[in-house]
Amino acid sequence: MSENRPVTIEDLKKRIDEIKHTKTLDKTVVSISNAPVKWEDIGGLNDVKRKLQESAVWFYKHTESFKRLGISPPTGILLYGPPGTGKTMLARAVATESSARFLSVSISDMVKAEVGESEKALERLFEQAQQLSPSIIFIDELDALFGTRGGSGSFGKKLISQITLHLDNLKSTGSKVVVLAATNTRKLIDHTILRSGDGKVK
Repeated sequence: MSENRPVTIEDLKKRIDEIKHTKTLDKTVVSISNAPVKWEDIGGLNDVKRKLQESAVWFYKHTESFKRLGISPPTGILLYGPPGTGKTMLARAVATESSARFLSVSISDMVKAEVGESEKALERLFEQAQQLSPSIIFIDELDALFGTRGGSGSFGKKLISQITLHLDNLKSTGSKVVVLAATNTRKLIDHTILRSGDGKVK
């Protein structure tokens, strides 16, 4: 049963914010999770959680300190390891601990049959992340989209070049958007993307 109380200015601001974000997500290629995951919900993995805390969460919580010290945090972090090791849970926890929106990319929605549509979908993804910042972009099975150049063909090469540019742009503009990606096999990821993102967590 809903609580009977007067409507406040904060209530109105929250509703306006929700309407704005709903409009932003028209034709979206992501889903936004409202189910928070906290560090304590994940058993073990203390070293991994510490690395993510220092490389991602602190960036959101202490942005001005980072700027004052001249520290550039990674714009992209790769989580890699066997299936079932909690990579997605860790990514959700980073978003919760950072008070950032968690944008989970649908690989099937990213891969389009029409020429140029996949590139447009990737462009929309980063535009939405900027509009909803602070935000975390989470791409699972990164190798499915951004495998090594030798096996990806011209389609893959275009996407690799595009996401590399987006990662570089996040770094140069100081945007409050971080890309978290996951893969079971790191060696399948194109080295250009790994160099652009800077961060790898096992």
